[in-house]
Amino acid sequence: MKGFADKNIIQDTSIIRIKEMMIQVYDWLNENHNKDLDHFKKSLNHTPLVFISERILFVTCIRTVTSLNKKKEHEIVPYLLETPEEYGKYFKLFQTLGMTLNTDLSTYVRVLIDLKHDIGDRKLNPSLFKIVQRSVEEILSFRADVDQHVSDALEKMEALYLLTRDQLLMNASDLVFLDNEDFEEKIGNDMGKPYMMGFDRLDILPHGNIVSSFKQLPKKMQPCILSDMITSEIDEESFTKINDRRGQILREYLASAQFQEAIVRISVHCRKNLKLQKMKEDDIKAMVSRIENIQILQVESIKQRLTYKGKTVGQDQLTAYCQSQDETSKHTLFCAFNEYKIKEWLS
Repeated sequence: MKGFADKNIIQDTSIIRIKEMMIQVYDWLNENHNKDLDHFKKSLNHTPLVFISERILFVTCIRTVTSLNKKKEHEIVPYLLETPEEYGKYFKLFQTLGMTLNTDLSTYVRVLIDLKHDIGDRKLNPSLFKIVQRSVEEILSFRADVDQHVSDALEKMEALYLLTRDQLLMNASDLVFLDNEDFEEKIGNDMGKPYMMGFDRLDILPHGNIVSSFKQLPKKMQPCILSDMITSEIDEESFTKINDRRGQILREYLASAQFQEAIVRISVHCRKNLKLQKMKEDDIKAMVSRIENIQILQVESIKQRLTYKGKTVGQDQLTAYCQSQDETSKHTLFCAFNEYKIKEWLS
């Protein structure tokens, strides 16, 4: 029966009969599934059990959701479908086998996993490309760090599959995300890994910091960020020390009670948002002490050389560079004001 339905060769007159038969199956499962729940889940988790009459299609429970956000979400046949309301009395049964109440980030990661299993290493046709496009767009609209339940679900999944420029689905951890086109011009394809397809080709306009969004995902789902593969080299021996009023103003500013209080308040606020342990009085005193012990040295310029595997791919001039001694609270802040006005630099 499932084979006929999936091949779309069931006549309309047969649909009612199929629904009646499936309801009998659901009734029996409803009454008996608790007798051996583990065996029930193991044997039926991957069974296309839900009959979607409008699509003449059987799907697994994990591919269904009780409701979609109609303002921004649509069904992705056959990977994401709304469970018909007429099956309402069986929703708890379907939930036991993987149906979710609504979508979250893991829903669309799962869509891409199922698609990868179906197509393997083949290139995508236009309709499958659209599935990837919509799934990636939805993934970028969620924050992975909001819900622990979502984070746990992602950890249990095998991978996040994204497109290469050749339209092949690959594990994101085997791809390079291009966040700086200048670096690509210098490096070319000497990465050992393919580049991830850009959002412009996917016709997606991402919002917010995409690199930050990727880094909220489990490590196994993160693409390699091109900028993170670049090494920064700063030659401290080339610094030419100078000393003028601008450097003195900065020293006075960092030593001011106003600045130190602001830093403490920001730290307290961030720890609260991250649900970290509340700062104690001794922690605050230690933080203020570290700020007071920062050595500020004004230099003429700070030149940064950017390299990849020893090859120079760019260079830049910095306005500040902090040197930290490991396992100590000693920090040296090198500052090069260049042409900036002191008020502009401090803002």
